[in-house]
Amino acid sequence: MLTSRFEFDSVEQEHVSQDTIFDKIARPVCEDCMNGFNGSVIALGKTGTGKTWTIHGDEQYMKLQGPNRGILSRISNYVYSKAAEKTTRTVSYEISVQ
Repeated sequence: MLTSRFEFDSVEQEHVSQDTIFDKIARPVCEDCMNGFNGSVIALGKTGTGKTWTIHGDEQYMKLQGPNRGILSRISNYVYSKAAEKTTRTVSYEISVQ
């Protein structure tokens, strides 16, 4: 018999806010990336469970504002604001979305 074990950092309920998801899941990954580590945020689940909503947010997500913006816009905003704070030394960042 073949068995598998999977570990998850977090499994959230449908009522959790986008802000909470970012603070709990993506912010620590962003902080690690800002300190030189690679990082990924993956939304995994069945069809219709909110993966696209979590990553992209509502139709206004490209405005980078509002409570329903997704993780991508929150990550962009966070990383660029933190990079702007590091003006005392030369820092280079590469950001890619696949």
